[in-house]
Formats: sequence, C-alpha cells, structure tokens
Amino acid sequence: MEVYERINQLLLEKNISKRDFAKKLRSIEPKLKSTGEIPTEKAIYGYLNGKSGLKIELIPYIAEALNIKEQELFENTLEKNTYSKHESGTACVKESVLSYNEEDKQLKILIELLPYAPNTLIENLIEKLEKIKKISDLV
Repeated sequence: MEVYERINQLLLEKNISKRDFAKKLRSIEPKLKSTGEIPTEKAIYGYLNGKSGLKIELIPYIAEALNIKEQELFENTLEKNTYSKHESGTACVKESVLSYNEEDKQLKILIELLPYAPNTLIENLIEKLEKIKKISDLV
C-alpha cells in the first residue's frame, strides 16, 4: 500500500471527504520547499489520487490535518518481513515492516529524518528502491 492509499484509507475511516481534507490541509498553510507556496486543492487531489508524487515535507501537515501521528501514515505500507528463495538458493528480504521492534529502529530513524532530506535525495532514493522492488518482485 502506497502512502497516498493509506491517506485515503484514513479519510474513509474518519469519514472525511477529500475536499474537506484538502481545505483543512490548506488551512494549516504548509509551504512547499520548492515553491514556498501552499499546495493548491488541485495539487492535493493529485497527491490523493496518486497522480502526483507526495512531497515529503507535507507529511507532518497531513498527519496534523488527520489528527494522527506521522508514523500512522506508514502503517500497512510495508509488508512484514518475508523471505523468498531465489533459484540459486539465496534468501532475500522482500520488504520490512513498521512494527518498531529492535530490528526496525533504523527504519523508524529513516522515516523521522526524511523531512530533512532534499528533494533530489528523495527522488534518487525512490528511484533506487523502485528498482530493488522490481527485482524482488521477480523473485
């Protein structure tokens, strides 16, 4: 599940329309680093529909608009640790989970630091992770 799908799931659970959510988010006045402007309603709809990449700097504002913790946006977005055998017999980790036990502290730290990452780093990270995902999906 992608983050935008999780946001939509939370909107359904909380019985909040996309329009009301967009208005509430805009009322918090989140400013994008790239433009210094508040995202338009159209841009927010693009994020919610998965047509536009969600800007990482919006995560704290989205959590505030939904009255949740930031981590809740990432729950159910990653599968539990699953291992699959490659034909060569090597085990590989398909995905990691956000149930913060000892092994997942690094993932939690990464998520907490993402708002400080420049857009180019985020874009490069997404690109690399998508490549890894494609490879692991073939396994």
